[in-house]
Amino acid sequence: MRNVFNFLKELTLVYNLGVGSAPFKKKLRIVRYFIRKNLLKESIPITVIIGVTYRCQCNCRHCSVDNYRSDNYRLEMSTNEIKACIDEISSLGCVKVNFFGGEPLLREDIIELVSYTSKKDLFVFIDTNGFLLNKSMARRLKNADLSCVIISLDSSVEFKHDSLRGKKGLYRRAINGVRYCMEEGIPCVISTIATHDSINSGDLENLIRIAKNLGVVGVRVLLPMLSGKWNLEKDYLLTEEERNRLFRYLEPGFVYLESGFSYKKGRINRRICFAATKRLIYISPYGDLQLCYTVPYSFGNIRNNSLKEIINFMWNHELFKVAPRFECMMNDDNYRMLVMRNKSKI
Repeated sequence: MRNVFNFLKELTLVYNLGVGSAPFKKKLRIVRYFIRKNLLKESIPITVIIGVTYRCQCNCRHCSVDNYRSDNYRLEMSTNEIKACIDEISSLGCVKVNFFGGEPLLREDIIELVSYTSKKDLFVFIDTNGFLLNKSMARRLKNADLSCVIISLDSSVEFKHDSLRGKKGLYRRAINGVRYCMEEGIPCVISTIATHDSINSGDLENLIRIAKNLGVVGVRVLLPMLSGKWNLEKDYLLTEEERNRLFRYLEPGFVYLESGFSYKKGRINRRICFAATKRLIYISPYGDLQLCYTVPYSFGNIRNNSLKEIINFMWNHELFKVAPRFECMMNDDNYRMLVMRNKSKI
């Protein structure tokens, strides 16, 4: 009975993440997806994460894509290339597009991209550090029909958050950004990474309390991943005791681990990798299709082949077939070695 109650809470979270206020056509897309996925057994990702830029104002200590970027931002997909990609995503029957970075709000065409995606009856999310999320930007995102904004907060302590992100004043801008979006009626999620310090010092608990006071719809907690700047930093991985302590902070329908349905009660080590289970794909700012933004391997580029062709190739590739389903792929030593042996590094 308790599991049923928790499941209903998780459904409420999904409802609050823009589904409840969405027009009928977007809700119908969800129904069609689950019919095709579960009854017709078609392989379709529910979410496509599109990295629209590697550029960012911050210098985060834990940046998971830092060593993938190029100083030549002209390598980034153009507006028309991203729109063509959105067209393919819509045709495939996917449900959600998540614009990712770097910092997506640095793209001058981000409002145009959000609006275009929404008009394709896709749910549109943005991950942002909040630095550019002022009142005007929040209003423009609302008018473009953004479904949800995910704002990063690494600490409940202002100077600590700014230090971790390498940007003075960022904490205050992020908090204000949450308020501006909520004033416009855009659902907000606070995203944070679980670290030794945030778990053991009580910082994570304080951050959850701040999130509740702000009135956001949820708190997404990310586990440390051995990618980007933490590529070889195993010391950052949580201990079993810290993982168990983290689990006690999770609240069905509000505080969730990476995805609202990505863990089972009492089995935190069995979190589900959405990329390894065909629920998620990632497209880099340069058009490369990757299993996830943490995995430095390109299965093809949308500038050269259709998205559907590359997805089919990826899902039949050795690197997909042996990908760990219940742990971050890059946290698995054997899988990391396999990626490096294939060595088609982006």
